[in-house]
Amino acid sequence: MRIGSLDVHKRNVVGHILDVFFDENNEISAKSLHVKVFSRSLTGLSELAEFLREYEVEKVVMESSGPYGLKVYYFLDSEGFDVWMVPARDNKPNNQKKTDVEDAKRLARRFVAGAVRAYKLPSDPKIRALRRYTRTRKKLVDQAVALKNAIIRIFDEACIDIKRVFSDFGKGMLVFLEGFIRGESLDAITRKWPRLARKRELLEEIMKVRLDEASIVVLRSNLRILKVILKEIESLDRRIESILAKLSSDVEVLLTIPGVGLVSCAIILAEIGDIRRFPSTKKLASYAGLVPTVYQSGGKTVYGRIRSECNRRLRWILYEVANNAIRSSRALREFYDRLVRNGKAHKQAVIAVARKIAVAIWHMLMKRVPWRERVRKSVRLPKKRRLSRITVREAMELLREAGYIVIKARGCL
Repeated sequence: MRIGSLDVHKRNVVGHILDVFFDENNEISAKSLHVKVFSRSLTGLSELAEFLREYEVEKVVMESSGPYGLKVYYFLDSEGFDVWMVPARDNKPNNQKKTDVEDAKRLARRFVAGAVRAYKLPSDPKIRALRRYTRTRKKLVDQAVALKNAIIRIFDEACIDIKRVFSDFGKGMLVFLEGFIRGESLDAITRKWPRLARKRELLEEIMKVRLDEASIVVLRSNLRILKVILKEIESLDRRIESILAKLSSDVEVLLTIPGVGLVSCAIILAEIGDIRRFPSTKKLASYAGLVPTVYQSGGKTVYGRIRSECNRRLRWILYEVANNAIRSSRALREFYDRLVRNGKAHKQAVIAVARKIAVAIWHMLMKRVPWRERVRKSVRLPKKRRLSRITVREAMELLREAGYIVIKARGCL
């Protein structure tokens, strides 16, 4: 078999052409035919594609190298090559000898032998865009949470327990903080947000305290950044909902699962991609990191912690869904309680519930059937959102994210 093994770096791509065959001892061997270095640019990738066609390469395999390998993968996939990605950890040498040629041979041998966890990236532009949006949203949400905690700490230092007044960091708290910084009266603040009048006595205690100048400056800065981040999250939510409207058949099925909302549905679809790439429920559960590590020797089997090599975003969202599901689903709650009675800790029981949900997701997406149990919850289907007007430059960026090659013509922009 003719294999193209790629070593992707930030500025270049090293292409190895290898013949993989069974030797006299019926062991897999790899013979290096040619090695060539290409720049990691559109011109270099075009030359790489011609190089692979010249040697009639049947399959292309490459190690996952963070953001550098994505463009290489999608470019070769669009050119019609059968491209596979392999975790870099699976191609570690067994000895101390490590060279580019040896790495390429070892990767090709292990790929043909099925000794590596080779996988494909989503080819659907909608799923790729959804994955980019949901991952960016998660980062923005983490930044927003950090800013909210920093604001709460400022008041904690001044001996003000602001969380006793506001159970969550919502719009009401933002309105109060902005008025507090400007030195507005409590009456003026409550006119902007009438619900705050219910907490008048508690808010009056906070208004009596005077923060020092440095705290006010930092508080104003954090609030300004937080408002920008929250606005960007809302913008991403509209784009995510617009994509979900195009995936209505999958979305309608997933929204019947207890604990699943629009955001969690979007993350699940983005991280799973095409469900058909998982031949069984075990493969999906393993991909989500919801199965234990196994050590077997001499007829003795020992189960350890859950696997660390997995899609951690998918595991995180399924864990969150499971936490919500045990509050709304009687069947899942009974399953959770039974595990706790048998001595399982809370997290272990929730992970078991998450695995059960992952198994259900596989069957539901494969067979297009809803969750069997009737659960009371308000399901809101996504709508195609009208996006605000954008510039030509922003439109070009959106097209690039969708997988199109956009070239700026002279005289434009």
